[in-house]
Amino acid sequence: SGYGSGTIPMTRLASVAGLKCSDSPLHGTYMATIVEQGDTGFGLATLFENGDMVYYAGNELVGAVGLGQWRVTGNNRFAFDATSYSVFGGWFDVSGNGTFNEDALTATYTGNGQLVATPIPSFQHSLDTSKMAGVYDIHDWNDVVIGSVTIQNDGGVSGSTFLGCQFVGALIVPNTNFNQAYLNLDVSNCASTTQIVGAAVYNNPQNAIVVGASDGWTGYIWTLR
Repeated sequence: SGYGSGTIPMTRLASVAGLKCSDSPLHGTYMATIVEQGDTGFGLATLFENGDMVYYAGNELVGAVGLGQWRVTGNNRFAFDATSYSVFGGWFDVSGNGTFNEDALTATYTGNGQLVATPIPSFQHSLDTSKMAGVYDIHDWNDVVIGSVTIQNDGGVSGSTFLGCQFVGALIVPNTNFNQAYLNLDVSNCASTTQIVGAAVYNNPQNAIVVGASDGWTGYIWTLR
């Protein structure tokens, strides 16, 4: 009775393996190996609590970004529908299904596509927009600097590419307990591109942000650092 009252802010610093504090069985961010149209790429798969899905992978020759939805279909089984966008432009719809457990998920999909993904510990890190605030160079899928971007404490985004494309928008963190964010950009002065949407993950060791997104024709795999 002599302690009074008050509040203490708390931040989770560690997590228990196999316990991700989420009721959504596939909710997570994964290291991903993707085989698509005969090419193998390495990247990330971001599966949000609400069933949204963004995956992106590339190598020194090619890359692709997929945007879609996942769903559980049975005991340790899932399916997804997405649209895959090449970093060179062009798209095709895919449907896939596979299995999952606490260690990995595997799936096959349209066009002999394959997805193998393992959960990464950084998914367990808390995230808010102020953590992502700063000025970054935009590195494309081939690690070439193509422009710059500024992120505000409230998640506001503004920037441009060296080709003259300008964009404004926001990073939105749907659940601050997890290292996942949505990216929404309105684009101007950039041919027919008017909007870019996708997902972002914060890379804690490098103080960088990894993005997979699309404008409805081209896939963008960016690292902001």
